[in-house]
Amino acid sequence: MSTPMQTALQVFKANDNQGFRTLMRGNEPWFVHLDVCRVLGLGNPAEAAARLDDDEKDRAIFDTPGGPQS
Repeated sequence: MSTPMQTALQVFKANDNQGFRTLMRGNEPWFVHLDVCRVLGLGNPAEAAARLDDDEKDRAIFDTPGGPQS
C-alpha cells in the first residue's frame, strides 16, 4: 500500500440509485470498498478486502465536516 493521500470524492449512482463514492488515481477510477460491499450485499467488508491483491487496494484521506478521515 502507498502512503495515504488527500483526494476529492465523487459519487457515482448505480441504476438502483445507490451511490458509490469514487476517486480518480491517475486515469483510473477507484471505488470506496465499503460502498461496493454495501451495494453487493457483502456482509463482511474486511473479509472481502482480504481477497484483493495489494495493487487493488489502498488508503486515501478525505476532508469531511468533522476533519480529515480515511
